[in-house]
Amino acid sequence: MKKLTIIILLFSGGLFAQNEAAIWYFGQNAGLDFNSGAPVALTDGALITQEGCATISDASGNLLFYTNGVTVWDRTHNPMPNGTGLLGHDSSTQSAIMVPDPGNPDLYYVFTVDHMGEANGFQYSIVDMTLNGGLGDVTVKNIPLTTPVAEKLTAVEHANGTDIWVLVHTYGNDQFLAYLVTPTGVITTPVVSAVGENLPLHSGALGIGGYMKISPDGQYLAYVTSTGRDRHLFRFDTLTGQVSDFIDLNPYFPAPNFTFISTSYGVEFSSDSSKLYITSANFYLNYTWEHNIHQFDLTNYSGPAILASGMEIAPMRPGDEGALQLGIDGKIYVAEFGQNSLSVINNPNLGGLASDYVPDAIPLLSGSSRLGLPPFIQSFFVVGLRAQNFCLGDATQFEVTSTEPIMSIDWDFGDANTSTLETPTHTYATAGTYPVSVTVTTASETKTESKDITIYEVPNANLTTNVEVCHVDATYGFDVDTKTAEILGAQNPSDFNVRYFPSTLDRDNNTNQLTTLEVFPIGTTTIYAKVINSQYPSCFATVEFDILVKSTPELLTVPNSTVCDDDGDGLYTFDLSSWDEMIAPDITNFNVSYHATQADADTNVNPLPTNYTNTNPAETIYFRIENAVYPECYEVGNFQLEVIGQVIAQVPLDLEVCDDNNDGFFAVELSLQNATVLGAQNPAAHTVSYHASLTDAEAGTNALDASGYISTIPYQET
Repeated sequence: MKKLTIIILLFSGGLFAQNEAAIWYFGQNAGLDFNSGAPVALTDGALITQEGCATISDASGNLLFYTNGVTVWDRTHNPMPNGTGLLGHDSSTQSAIMVPDPGNPDLYYVFTVDHMGEANGFQYSIVDMTLNGGLGDVTVKNIPLTTPVAEKLTAVEHANGTDIWVLVHTYGNDQFLAYLVTPTGVITTPVVSAVGENLPLHSGALGIGGYMKISPDGQYLAYVTSTGRDRHLFRFDTLTGQVSDFIDLNPYFPAPNFTFISTSYGVEFSSDSSKLYITSANFYLNYTWEHNIHQFDLTNYSGPAILASGMEIAPMRPGDEGALQLGIDGKIYVAEFGQNSLSVINNPNLGGLASDYVPDAIPLLSGSSRLGLPPFIQSFFVVGLRAQNFCLGDATQFEVTSTEPIMSIDWDFGDANTSTLETPTHTYATAGTYPVSVTVTTASETKTESKDITIYEVPNANLTTNVEVCHVDATYGFDVDTKTAEILGAQNPSDFNVRYFPSTLDRDNNTNQLTTLEVFPIGTTTIYAKVINSQYPSCFATVEFDILVKSTPELLTVPNSTVCDDDGDGLYTFDLSSWDEMIAPDITNFNVSYHATQADADTNVNPLPTNYTNTNPAETIYFRIENAVYPECYEVGNFQLEVIGQVIAQVPLDLEVCDDNNDGFFAVELSLQNATVLGAQNPAAHTVSYHASLTDAEAGTNALDASGYISTIPYQET
């Protein structure tokens, strides 16, 4: 029989239950109860803390006690006897963690760390739950182990399934100290690992804040510092307690500059230990904060691969960053400073945006989040029965592992199907929730592990019509959500939602999702739609469609034309092409035609010839300007043509006057000649003017006073 890596853990002769982490108290009178399967707000806690906090329950999920590293409160929310004056600090990032005594189920170790690397360092106290009527009593207090240490404290089960490793990081160097808690007590000589970078001593104790966590399966360790200079990942050996194989994650994060300081505070692993999450915040010189969350894939433990896998899964939002803490439901909870809620990562085992970060999802009622959330022994969060691939039609994979060789194994998939394979696959016929159980027999015992799994429907992505639009401007605004009903068809929008992306890569990685109203350029843009099961985003279907924006010409105002009938027949031949460039300056991309009626122009029939001869003295010409490629994109306008009759100037008789004073100059009313000049022509339709030269007359300039002209040339003037 082969021996597998640890997933089902044995502890004190039984399965290591998760319910020790079912109750949380943190922040300002905030709390959560996970016993029902989903977090329910608690408001009865006495704890008020900026950062440090820790809680422990029994194997059935009943609250035992909680602390800020200084005071221990019992389950009635009163300080325990001798339960004050512990030498942790409520402003230490991880001020405390509780560890059950592997040899006595009634005893609990409370490990504490001081803040800012101060002298109290790393210590432990002991709570005896048999005392004070079962409410507990602190019987041993403040046993020093080492100093100074950073504000970092984490714990995980030993490979033997019984002992517990408790780790701290010293302050001023690169050393991890791993202390072993055994049935006979705490081994006070730690396993020392000098690896990674120094946590240097700084004025103001810079570099000591920020969380440290071991992955639930015990393979990895990560820590961050509140200066943002240290975001580090390592391997951990649950057999030896050694830390090794340092990977620096700082190159992934943007380097700070003169406008902001980069920090990190929260760190956590997914329950299957395949993903690492780190918070990041920018502190700006105007004393404002904003923070986000990043995910790293640990499938390939190499620096380049892990750095390349990094991506933002929670966008920047205002405010200071807080802790990340795994819950017994497999979700990661996010402290939001000063808020009456926590954010959540619903599917942290999934890659990228499929991890499903939801801001402010968990209400705290009258409680308020601060920076810290309670840490636990990370082994509490190992899933005893692991499954993956939950979309209908997929082959769902199952596995368990044991600290001992498996002699026999029996799976019940909850739908009347079974298997005796160690790592079977099973395809469910319908969507739904199934009670899966596995019974594992080793040489020493037989244990059964159960878990409900849900198989989710895979949506359909119905084919949708392309969007085609004629548009004058260079860009076109379109609401992509208007295609949702067409893509969903009869599917319930409460069960499925549609997201839109600009490329297949973005669709596959859930990046650069399009907003409701997007602006598209002239031409064809392909949109990639993804229909997602709203409860389980890994179940999806895709479809694509085009948005074709066709350029429509702009309708310009063009001039009319009036010409004289030079031969008296009332006709004139116009060159209509002379209007082309006035109608369509970009004539290479558009066609222009001319028509006698609006209807002909709209339907593009009966075009007029380029050399057009009028049939009436005044006519309206309708022009059609259309896209040369997409003639359905057009505009229609018009202009006027007028042919007026030729003007005839009759030759009048000369005017003669008598010179009364013999000076050679005279006054004359030139308009007396109008009737003679016009002859039979309509005086209402003509204007007569008089000029001193032929040049002025032909140009129509410098007209003389026709009602009382005084000569300027003596005796005779033309």
